[in-house]
Amino acid sequence: DNITKITPNGAHHRIEIDLAMANGQTISEVGLFAKNPEGQPNDSPLMMAYKTFTPITKESDFSFVFDWTIYL
Repeated sequence: DNITKITPNGAHHRIEIDLAMANGQTISEVGLFAKNPEGQPNDSPLMMAYKTFTPITKESDFSFVFDWTIYL
């Protein structure tokens, strides 16, 4: 539901940490993982994007929304 194909070679991904998630946790990085394209049963996911930022303590009065556009 959070993936939108925008071009034949690209997609938009949205990750939300909502009001009920990760409260009291300090968040300073986020990563986007994808299924390994080789498709082997025991393949590990691949990190497709990674972002660090100034640490923020997550509270229940706000959510985080991370948007990525990935082109291959």
